Amino acid sequence: MKNVGKIILIVAFALISLSLRAQQQEVLSFTRIERNPRAAGLAGAGAASVSSTAYASFVNSAIIPFSNSTADFAAGYQYWAPSLGAAHAINLAGAYRIGNIGLSLGGVYQMEQKDFDGFRPAEIQVGAGFGIRVLPWLGLGVNARYVQENLFQGYSQNGFGLDAMAFFAPLWGLTLTAGVANIGSRVKSNAGGSYPQPTSIAAAAAYFLILGAGSKHSIEFMLDENFYIHSRTNAVSFGMEYSYDRIAFARVGYRIASEGTVYPSHLSLGLGAQFKGFRLDVSYLTLSEIIGNSVAVGLGYRF
Repeated sequence: MKNVGKIILIVAFALISLSLRAQQQEVLSFTRIERNPRAAGLAGAGAASVSSTAYASFVNSAIIPFSNSTADFAAGYQYWAPSLGAAHAINLAGAYRIGNIGLSLGGVYQMEQKDFDGFRPAEIQVGAGFGIRVLPWLGLGVNARYVQENLFQGYSQNGFGLDAMAFFAPLWGLTLTAGVANIGSRVKSNAGGSYPQPTSIAAAAAYFLILGAGSKHSIEFMLDENFYIHSRTNAVSFGMEYSYDRIAFARVGYRIASEGTVYPSHLSLGLGAQFKGFRLDVSYLTLSEIIGNSVAVGLGYRF
């Protein structure tokens, strides 16, 4: 009985230790900000949608081989979280499909609007992705990224992260994806602390519906979920995109997130236009004290 008691005690301490570690502060949280202006207008939903692949290196490169486009390139600007002092971000991204293989690249540079004693905090992220269609209905993808955050003069922290995703297309119009996002190295501070990156278990679904045979009207519904392992927080994004003849787009989304989640609850609105492969996307975030009034604008070209 004494041995059983010791075992129970050891297991209890182990569970407490894991719990404490799971709830510790995450760093490099800017890696989870939605950079795609289209997806930003959907409150971050769209990881399972093949309608836009330019930003696949940020989220899910498994979708690229299922796209109808050979290449998709984009550039964007974000005015982020003005209530926190505001930050300006510029991003470049692109994806290219070669048969059943997909390749992607992406990067973002973000700088705070306010300076501190002449120094402005800034963040950098660069990444690449690879996707493959292994079966007509199954794709696999992986992303790798390097991130660096310069918080103040003489102090920075950096790390590497990976995404591993599986993509499923079981029925026409229905697409699903699941995997792990941002599996990252622990980040060490100058003070000797060690912190995790915001790793999450991710799952998403999208359904594309044409409103009547031969109709120029269509709607795509999207649902994304992320459970953040270390902070034990959860977030669900709902998004809907209406399209007229794949020329004009209207988007709306809502994100429900646990308190402390790196990308908080909010409502998003978006508009888009596309002509001969060129496109313009705009999104606006509201109903959030943290990221309300954030704006994203993007230009893109696909063929």
